[in-house]
Amino acid sequence: MAVNFKIHFEWIDGFVNVDNEFKNKIKRKILFISPVYKFAKKVGITSVHIGYFLNRSNAFISIKNLIKILKSSKINLRIAEKHIIGYRDANSTAIYKIKFPYYYTPVDMRIISVLVGDGYIHHKNKSLRWIQNDTNPLRELLFSRFNYFKLGKTKSTQIVIPAFFRKISCYALNLEPNELKTYKIIQRSFNLPTEYKLALLVAVIEDEANIDPKNYSGINLRMSDERIISSLKKLCDLLNYKTSHVIKYKNRGTYGENEMYKLNILSEGITKFGYDILDFEKKFGKNTSLWKKRADLLKRWEICIGKKAQKNKEGLRLHKEIIDIFKKDQTLSLTEISSKIEIDKVRVSWILKNMYKRGEIRRIKRGTYKYDGVYMSKKL
Repeated sequence: MAVNFKIHFEWIDGFVNVDNEFKNKIKRKILFISPVYKFAKKVGITSVHIGYFLNRSNAFISIKNLIKILKSSKINLRIAEKHIIGYRDANSTAIYKIKFPYYYTPVDMRIISVLVGDGYIHHKNKSLRWIQNDTNPLRELLFSRFNYFKLGKTKSTQIVIPAFFRKISCYALNLEPNELKTYKIIQRSFNLPTEYKLALLVAVIEDEANIDPKNYSGINLRMSDERIISSLKKLCDLLNYKTSHVIKYKNRGTYGENEMYKLNILSEGITKFGYDILDFEKKFGKNTSLWKKRADLLKRWEICIGKKAQKNKEGLRLHKEIIDIFKKDQTLSLTEISSKIEIDKVRVSWILKNMYKRGEIRRIKRGTYKYDGVYMSKKL
Protein backbone atom coordinates (compact mmCIF):
# COMPACT_ATOMS: atom_id res chain seq x y z
CA MET A 1 0.00 0.00 0.00
CA ALA A 2 1.30 3.48 -0.94
CA VAL A 3 2.70 5.72 1.78
CA ASN A 4 1.79 9.41 1.76
CA PHE A 5 5.03 11.18 2.61
CA LYS A 6 3.63 14.57 1.53
CA ILE A 7 0.85 15.82 3.84
CA HIS A 8 -1.28 18.85 3.00
CA PHE A 9 -2.93 20.81 5.81
CA GLU A 10 -6.51 19.86 4.85
CA TRP A 11 -5.75 16.16 5.34
CA ILE A 12 -5.46 16.45 9.14
CA ASP A 13 -7.61 18.18 11.72
CA GLY A 14 -6.57 20.91 14.15
CA PHE A 15 -6.23 24.70 14.13
CA VAL A 16 -4.02 26.95 11.98
CA ASN A 17 -3.01 30.57 11.71
CA VAL A 18 -2.00 32.43 8.54
CA ASP A 19 0.05 35.58 8.02
CA ASN A 20 -1.61 39.03 8.08
CA GLU A 21 -1.07 39.57 4.37
CA PHE A 22 -3.14 36.51 3.56
CA LYS A 23 -5.82 37.44 6.10
CA ASN A 24 -6.23 40.78 4.31
CA LYS A 25 -6.53 38.95 1.00
CA ILE A 26 -9.34 36.79 2.44
CA LYS A 27 -11.12 39.95 3.68
CA ARG A 28 -11.03 41.53 0.22
CA LYS A 29 -12.31 38.33 -1.39
CA ILE A 30 -15.21 38.04 1.07
CA LEU A 31 -16.25 41.71 0.69
CA PHE A 32 -16.09 41.41 -3.09
CA ILE A 33 -18.55 38.50 -2.95
CA SER A 34 -21.04 39.83 -0.37
CA PRO A 35 -21.35 41.52 3.02
CA VAL A 36 -19.69 39.59 5.82
CA TYR A 37 -22.95 38.59 7.54
CA LYS A 38 -24.31 37.06 4.31
CA PHE A 39 -21.03 35.25 3.62
CA ALA A 40 -21.03 33.93 7.21
CA LYS A 41 -24.54 32.59 6.82
CA LYS A 42 -23.60 30.92 3.53
CA VAL A 43 -20.59 29.04 4.97
CA GLY A 44 -22.24 28.24 8.32
CA ILE A 45 -19.78 30.18 10.49
CA THR A 46 -20.71 33.17 12.65
CA SER A 47 -19.56 36.59 11.43
CA VAL A 48 -18.03 37.18 14.88
CA HIS A 49 -15.89 34.06 14.47
CA ILE A 50 -14.76 35.07 11.00
CA GLY A 51 -14.04 38.65 12.10
CA TYR A 52 -12.05 37.52 15.14
CA PHE A 53 -9.83 35.31 12.99
CA LEU A 54 -9.23 37.86 10.24
CA ASN A 55 -8.67 40.89 12.47
CA ARG A 56 -6.25 39.41 15.01
CA SER A 57 -2.72 38.42 13.98
CA ASN A 58 -2.49 35.67 16.63
CA ALA A 59 -5.97 34.19 16.06
CA PHE A 60 -6.33 30.55 15.00
CA ILE A 61 -9.20 28.91 13.16
CA SER A 62 -10.11 25.25 12.72
CA ILE A 63 -8.86 23.71 9.49
CA LYS A 64 -12.41 22.61 8.73
CA ASN A 65 -13.75 26.19 8.91
CA LEU A 66 -10.79 27.65 7.03
CA ILE A 67 -11.45 25.26 4.14
CA LYS A 68 -15.09 26.42 4.04
CA ILE A 69 -13.99 30.06 3.85
CA LEU A 70 -11.33 29.40 1.20
CA LYS A 71 -13.62 27.39 -1.05
CA SER A 72 -16.44 29.94 -0.83
CA SER A 73 -13.91 32.73 -1.52
CA LYS A 74 -12.53 30.72 -4.47
CA ILE A 75 -8.99 30.74 -3.04
CA ASN A 76 -6.77 27.82 -4.00
CA LEU A 77 -5.85 25.57 -1.04
CA ARG A 78 -2.29 25.12 -2.32
CA ILE A 79 -1.78 28.89 -2.27
CA ALA A 80 -3.34 29.16 1.18
CA GLU A 81 -1.11 26.56 2.82
CA LYS A 82 2.00 28.53 1.85
CA HIS A 83 0.80 31.27 4.20
CA ILE A 84 0.24 29.04 7.26
CA ILE A 85 2.53 30.20 10.07
CA GLY A 86 1.31 28.06 12.97
CA TYR A 87 -0.55 24.89 13.90
CA ARG A 88 -2.03 23.67 17.18
CA ASP A 89 -4.07 20.67 18.29
CA ALA A 90 -7.66 21.02 19.47
CA ASN A 91 -6.88 20.15 23.10
CA SER A 92 -3.56 21.97 23.41
CA THR A 93 -2.30 25.54 23.59
CA ALA A 94 1.12 24.55 22.23
CA ILE A 95 1.83 26.21 18.90
CA TYR A 96 3.97 24.42 16.32
CA LYS A 97 5.69 26.45 13.64
CA ILE A 98 5.01 23.96 10.85
CA LYS A 99 5.34 24.53 7.14
CA PHE A 100 2.84 22.83 4.85
CA PRO A 101 2.92 20.61 2.95
CA TYR A 102 4.53 18.62 5.74
CA TYR A 103 6.90 15.81 4.74
CA TYR A 104 6.84 12.63 6.82
CA THR A 105 10.45 11.77 7.65
CA PRO A 106 12.36 8.94 9.39
CA VAL A 107 12.50 11.21 12.47
CA ASP A 108 8.69 11.14 12.65
CA MET A 109 8.85 7.36 12.24
CA ARG A 110 11.36 7.17 15.11
CA ILE A 111 9.05 9.17 17.38
CA ILE A 112 5.82 7.26 16.66
CA SER A 113 7.56 3.86 16.81
CA VAL A 114 8.19 4.16 20.56
CA LEU A 115 4.55 3.06 20.89
CA VAL A 116 5.45 -0.47 19.72
CA GLY A 117 7.62 -0.95 22.79
CA ASP A 118 6.65 0.90 25.95
CA GLY A 119 3.99 3.11 24.45
CA TYR A 120 0.36 3.46 25.46
CA ILE A 121 -2.69 4.63 23.46
CA HIS A 122 -5.75 5.76 25.41
CA HIS A 123 -8.76 3.81 24.15
CA LYS A 124 -11.11 6.83 24.22
CA ASN A 125 -9.27 10.05 23.39
CA LYS A 126 -6.41 8.28 21.52
CA SER A 127 -3.75 10.23 23.39
CA LEU A 128 -0.25 8.78 23.09
CA ARG A 129 2.14 8.20 25.98
CA TRP A 130 5.60 6.73 26.31
CA ILE A 131 6.34 5.17 29.70
CA GLN A 132 9.98 4.86 30.80
CA ASN A 133 12.13 5.53 33.85
CA ASP A 134 13.82 8.31 31.88
CA THR A 135 11.69 10.15 29.32
CA ASN A 136 14.21 12.93 28.68
CA PRO A 137 15.65 11.46 25.43
CA LEU A 138 12.22 11.56 23.77
CA ARG A 139 11.57 15.05 25.17
CA GLU A 140 14.80 16.24 23.58
CA LEU A 141 13.90 14.66 20.25
CA LEU A 142 10.44 16.26 20.28
CA PHE A 143 12.00 19.61 21.23
CA SER A 144 14.39 19.39 18.28
CA ARG A 145 11.43 18.71 15.98
CA PHE A 146 9.11 21.41 17.35
CA ASN A 147 10.26 23.95 19.89
CA TYR A 148 6.91 23.92 21.69
CA PHE A 149 7.82 23.61 25.37
CA LYS A 150 10.54 24.74 27.73
CA LEU A 151 13.24 22.11 27.57
CA GLY A 152 14.54 20.87 30.89
CA LYS A 153 15.34 17.65 32.68
CA THR A 154 12.43 15.90 34.32
CA LYS A 155 11.98 12.88 36.58
CA SER A 156 8.62 12.03 35.03
CA THR A 157 8.21 8.37 34.04
CA GLN A 158 5.83 9.14 31.18
CA ILE A 159 5.53 11.70 28.43
CA VAL A 160 2.58 12.68 26.24
CA ILE A 161 3.40 12.60 22.52
CA PRO A 162 1.68 15.48 20.70
CA ALA A 163 -1.46 14.40 18.83
CA PHE A 164 0.04 15.91 15.66
CA PHE A 165 2.34 12.88 15.36
CA ARG A 166 -0.62 10.52 15.67
CA LYS A 167 -2.48 12.38 12.93
CA ILE A 168 0.38 12.56 10.42
CA SER A 169 1.41 8.96 11.10
CA CYS A 170 -2.11 7.61 10.65
CA TYR A 171 -2.47 9.53 7.41
CA ALA A 172 1.03 8.81 6.05
CA LEU A 173 0.95 5.09 6.89
CA ASN A 174 -2.80 4.61 6.32
CA LEU A 175 -3.36 3.18 9.81
CA GLU A 176 -5.94 3.59 12.54
CA PRO A 177 -4.67 5.13 15.82
CA ASN A 178 -4.85 1.81 17.72
CA GLU A 179 -2.79 0.11 14.99
CA LEU A 180 0.25 2.32 15.69
CA LYS A 181 1.20 0.00 18.57
CA THR A 182 0.66 -3.27 16.71
CA TYR A 183 2.44 -5.46 14.18
CA LYS A 184 0.65 -3.53 11.43
CA ILE A 185 2.96 -0.52 11.67
CA ILE A 186 5.94 -2.89 11.29
CA GLN A 187 4.40 -4.55 8.25
CA ARG A 188 3.59 -1.14 6.77
CA SER A 189 7.30 -0.26 7.02
CA PHE A 190 8.24 -3.19 4.75
CA ASN A 191 7.59 -1.03 1.67
CA LEU A 192 9.30 2.08 3.05
CA PRO A 193 12.86 3.27 2.33
CA THR A 194 15.64 1.84 4.51
CA GLU A 195 15.85 4.84 6.87
CA TYR A 196 12.21 4.40 7.91
CA LYS A 197 12.67 0.68 8.55
CA LEU A 198 15.78 1.40 10.60
CA ALA A 199 14.06 4.14 12.62
CA LEU A 200 11.32 1.70 13.66
CA LEU A 201 13.75 -1.08 14.55
CA VAL A 202 15.89 1.30 16.61
CA ALA A 203 12.84 2.40 18.64
CA VAL A 204 11.86 -1.21 19.42
CA ILE A 205 15.43 -2.22 20.33
CA GLU A 206 15.68 0.76 22.69
CA ASP A 207 12.61 -0.42 24.64
CA GLU A 208 12.56 -4.19 24.28
CA ALA A 209 16.07 -5.51 23.58
CA ASN A 210 18.89 -6.73 25.77
CA ILE A 211 22.43 -6.01 24.56
CA ASP A 212 25.32 -7.63 26.43
CA PRO A 213 28.57 -5.96 25.31
CA LYS A 214 30.81 -8.37 27.23
CA ASN A 215 30.30 -11.53 25.19
CA TYR A 216 29.38 -12.86 21.76
CA SER A 217 25.62 -13.10 22.27
CA GLY A 218 23.37 -11.19 19.88
CA ILE A 219 20.80 -8.46 20.38
CA ASN A 220 17.97 -10.26 22.18
CA LEU A 221 14.43 -9.07 21.52
CA ARG A 222 11.75 -10.55 23.80
CA MET A 223 8.02 -9.80 23.57
CA SER A 224 4.74 -11.52 24.34
CA ASP A 225 3.18 -10.67 20.96
CA GLU A 226 4.12 -13.32 18.40
CA ARG A 227 2.93 -11.22 15.45
CA ILE A 228 5.19 -8.33 16.44
CA ILE A 229 8.25 -10.57 16.85
CA SER A 230 7.53 -12.37 13.56
CA SER A 231 7.14 -9.02 11.81
CA LEU A 232 10.43 -7.81 13.31
CA LYS A 233 12.06 -10.97 11.95
CA LYS A 234 10.83 -10.06 8.45
CA LEU A 235 11.97 -6.46 8.95
CA CYS A 236 15.49 -7.62 9.87
CA ASP A 237 15.52 -9.87 6.80
CA LEU A 238 14.64 -6.89 4.59
CA LEU A 239 17.47 -4.89 6.20
CA ASN A 240 19.86 -7.84 5.65
CA TYR A 241 20.44 -8.35 9.38
CA LYS A 242 21.07 -12.01 10.07
CA THR A 243 18.84 -13.30 12.87
CA SER A 244 17.88 -16.48 14.66
CA HIS A 245 14.52 -18.15 14.21
CA VAL A 246 11.69 -16.90 16.41
CA ILE A 247 11.84 -18.94 19.62
CA LYS A 248 8.80 -19.57 21.81
CA TYR A 249 9.33 -20.15 25.53
CA LYS A 250 7.55 -20.06 28.89
CA ASN A 251 8.24 -17.14 31.17
CA ARG A 252 7.46 -17.16 34.88
CA GLY A 253 6.81 -13.63 36.02
CA THR A 254 5.18 -11.79 38.89
CA TYR A 255 1.70 -12.52 37.55
CA GLY A 256 2.28 -16.17 36.71
CA GLU A 257 3.48 -18.08 33.68
CA ASN A 258 3.01 -16.71 30.17
CA GLU A 259 4.23 -17.41 26.66
CA MET A 260 7.04 -15.25 25.29
CA TYR A 261 8.77 -15.00 21.93
CA LYS A 262 12.43 -14.29 21.36
CA LEU A 263 14.46 -13.13 18.36
CA ASN A 264 18.24 -12.70 18.29
CA ILE A 265 20.06 -10.40 15.88
CA LEU A 266 23.26 -12.37 15.33
CA SER A 267 26.86 -11.23 15.02
CA GLU A 268 26.74 -10.73 11.23
CA GLY A 269 23.53 -8.74 11.62
CA ILE A 270 25.04 -6.58 14.37
CA THR A 271 28.03 -5.81 12.13
CA LYS A 272 25.80 -4.31 9.42
CA PHE A 273 23.43 -2.75 11.97
CA GLY A 274 26.33 -0.86 13.58
CA TYR A 275 27.43 0.67 10.28
CA ASP A 276 23.81 1.55 9.42
CA ILE A 277 23.29 3.23 12.80
CA LEU A 278 26.34 5.47 12.31
CA ASP A 279 25.13 6.49 8.84
CA PHE A 280 21.64 7.13 10.25
CA GLU A 281 23.08 9.40 12.95
CA LYS A 282 25.04 11.41 10.38
CA LYS A 283 21.85 12.08 8.43
CA PHE A 284 19.37 12.69 11.24
CA GLY A 285 21.39 13.29 14.43
CA LYS A 286 22.34 11.19 17.45
CA ASN A 287 19.09 12.02 19.25
CA THR A 288 17.22 9.92 16.65
CA SER A 289 19.39 6.86 17.33
CA LEU A 290 19.55 4.53 20.31
CA TRP A 291 19.59 6.35 23.63
CA LYS A 292 20.45 4.39 26.79
CA LYS A 293 21.56 1.33 24.80
CA ARG A 294 23.77 3.12 22.30
CA ALA A 295 27.01 2.62 24.27
CA ASP A 296 26.36 -1.12 24.73
CA LEU A 297 25.56 -1.54 21.05
CA LEU A 298 28.79 0.15 19.95
CA LYS A 299 30.83 -2.00 22.35
CA ARG A 300 29.14 -5.12 21.01
CA TRP A 301 29.63 -3.89 17.43
CA GLU A 302 33.35 -3.34 18.03
CA ILE A 303 33.62 -6.97 19.13
CA CYS A 304 31.90 -8.02 15.89
CA ILE A 305 34.28 -6.11 13.65
CA GLY A 306 37.40 -6.95 15.71
CA LYS A 307 40.21 -9.23 14.52
CA LYS A 308 39.14 -12.14 16.73
CA ALA A 309 35.58 -12.05 15.40
CA GLN A 310 36.75 -11.86 11.82
CA LYS A 311 39.10 -14.80 12.39
CA ASN A 312 36.23 -16.85 13.86
CA LYS A 313 34.02 -16.04 10.87
CA GLU A 314 36.79 -17.07 8.48
CA GLY A 315 37.18 -20.35 10.38
CA LEU A 316 33.44 -21.05 10.09
CA ARG A 317 33.56 -20.33 6.36
CA LEU A 318 36.47 -22.75 5.85
CA HIS A 319 34.74 -25.40 7.98
CA LYS A 320 31.64 -25.22 5.76
CA GLU A 321 33.79 -25.35 2.63
CA ILE A 322 35.58 -28.49 3.88
CA ILE A 323 32.26 -30.17 4.73
CA ASP A 324 31.02 -29.42 1.20
CA ILE A 325 34.17 -31.05 -0.23
CA PHE A 326 33.71 -34.13 1.97
CA LYS A 327 30.12 -34.48 0.75
CA LYS A 328 31.45 -34.96 -2.79
CA ASP A 329 34.44 -37.20 -1.90
CA GLN A 330 33.86 -38.82 1.48
CA THR A 331 37.47 -39.90 1.99
CA LEU A 332 40.15 -37.26 1.55
CA SER A 333 43.72 -36.61 2.60
CA LEU A 334 45.02 -33.45 4.18
CA THR A 335 46.97 -32.67 0.97
CA GLU A 336 43.89 -33.08 -1.24
CA ILE A 337 41.79 -30.76 0.93
CA SER A 338 44.57 -28.17 1.10
CA SER A 339 44.83 -28.22 -2.69
CA LYS A 340 41.08 -27.92 -3.26
CA ILE A 341 40.50 -24.91 -0.97
CA GLU A 342 43.95 -23.39 -1.62
CA ILE A 343 44.87 -23.03 2.05
CA ASP A 344 48.18 -24.06 3.59
CA LYS A 345 48.38 -27.53 5.16
CA VAL A 346 49.08 -26.25 8.67
CA ARG A 347 45.78 -24.40 8.85
CA VAL A 348 43.84 -27.25 7.21
CA SER A 349 45.41 -29.71 9.66
CA TRP A 350 44.27 -27.57 12.62
CA ILE A 351 40.67 -27.45 11.30
CA LEU A 352 40.61 -31.22 10.62
CA LYS A 353 41.91 -32.02 14.11
CA ASN A 354 39.10 -29.96 15.65
CA MET A 355 36.54 -31.64 13.40
CA TYR A 356 37.91 -35.02 14.48
CA LYS A 357 37.70 -34.07 18.18
CA ARG A 358 34.05 -33.05 17.70
CA GLY A 359 33.30 -36.35 15.99
CA GLU A 360 32.45 -34.79 12.62
CA ILE A 361 34.97 -36.96 10.72
CA ARG A 362 36.83 -40.27 11.22
CA ARG A 363 40.55 -40.79 10.77
CA ILE A 364 41.21 -43.69 8.37
CA LYS A 365 44.98 -43.42 8.56
CA ARG A 366 47.51 -40.72 9.24
CA GLY A 367 46.56 -37.62 7.22
CA THR A 368 43.43 -39.21 5.72
CA TYR A 369 39.88 -38.65 6.96
CA LYS A 370 36.38 -39.92 6.17
CA TYR A 371 33.08 -38.08 6.41
CA ASP A 372 29.94 -40.21 6.84
CA GLY A 373 27.45 -37.36 6.79
CA VAL A 374 26.48 -38.01 10.43
CA TYR A 375 27.66 -36.01 13.41
CA MET A 376 29.29 -38.46 15.83
CA SER A 377 30.50 -37.93 19.38
CA LYS A 378 34.13 -38.75 20.11
CA LYS A 379 33.04 -41.69 22.30
CA LEU A 380 31.66 -43.48 19.29
